[in-house]
Amino acid sequence: MTIHLSENFKRLRRDYDLTQEQAAEIFGVSPQAVSRWECGASCPDITLLPIIADYFNVSMEELLGVGEARKNQQIAEILESFQDAINHGRVYDCIRIARAGVHDFPNNYALWNKLMYALFISADSSANIPEWKDNQEKYSEEIIDIGNKILTHCTDDDIRLEAKARLGCHYCEIGEIEKGRAVIETLPSKYFSREEQIRWAISGEEEKRYYGKKIGGLCCEMLMALISYVDPDDHKAVIAAFDSAEKIFRVIYNEDDYGDNFYDLAVWFVCMKAPAYLNLGREEEMFTCLEKALDYSKCYSKMPDIYEHTSPFIDGLISFKTYERADSRSEMEIIVDDLSSEIYEGVSDKERLARLIEAFEELV
Repeated sequence: MTIHLSENFKRLRRDYDLTQEQAAEIFGVSPQAVSRWECGASCPDITLLPIIADYFNVSMEELLGVGEARKNQQIAEILESFQDAINHGRVYDCIRIARAGVHDFPNNYALWNKLMYALFISADSSANIPEWKDNQEKYSEEIIDIGNKILTHCTDDDIRLEAKARLGCHYCEIGEIEKGRAVIETLPSKYFSREEQIRWAISGEEEKRYYGKKIGGLCCEMLMALISYVDPDDHKAVIAAFDSAEKIFRVIYNEDDYGDNFYDLAVWFVCMKAPAYLNLGREEEMFTCLEKALDYSKCYSKMPDIYEHTSPFIDGLISFKTYERADSRSEMEIIVDDLSSEIYEGVSDKERLARLIEAFEELV
């Protein structure tokens, strides 16, 4: 109970924007006493507890942390429901779940962070949300308010950093680039992150797993960097970028061990590489590219939800089939929609394209 009391008092003091010195003056004790309360070294006198609870407008049970386990279980269930909804692209369910959560637990910043996240991705222009632009305008002020609330009151560094990064991105998304950059510039260097520095504290099998995960992550980063680097209208450069990415993957992965990368490669082939061939008038190579995307998609469809890699450099690395997204369509439905879009209107062999679309539809 002492642990809960110290945490709750510190949270409430910060929620009320009080320094330790101000709290000490209010409750008639020394600043050193308040410091000891907050680090759990001592507790307020029992006669002070009702006064503290009354000042912060909470019950004695909430101040002391009575029922904390039950509350934590309820919060965990809300977060689990949120995760299930986001894994299936049910963005508006995410907003509803998070709103209910912060209503019931207004001082839980993990839930506030989820609400900010759900509002942010409801304005994702790349997802299947026709009203994304309206959502951006509708929720912009709320996203900013929640971000500032978290940065002002939350003491969890991970939540604060996530909210700060999202706040910076949101400013950029709404066209306030300078303001967004100013926020992003305050984020810590990647080099000094936990993920980078933990290498000094690990060895043996754990170290092997660490570098395997790093190698796998760098492959994905390289794919995204190559795609982002090239001009999408420079069709030869697009093709060259994907050829380079495939070579990198073949060096690191056995060809049957791409895991969740099977889908990433398939969808990028359909969205970018194959259309680049089409725009260059190389239709046969376009179909070869789409057929390869189909092979990759078949491999992905057979993949278990939790997949363990076997390639030498990443042996034992785990990848997951489910992922967070703002699109309620399945992976194969996204590809089918892309194949049926205006991107492929210039194809001369319509029957061959139709057969390919049908093959993808069988995977839905």
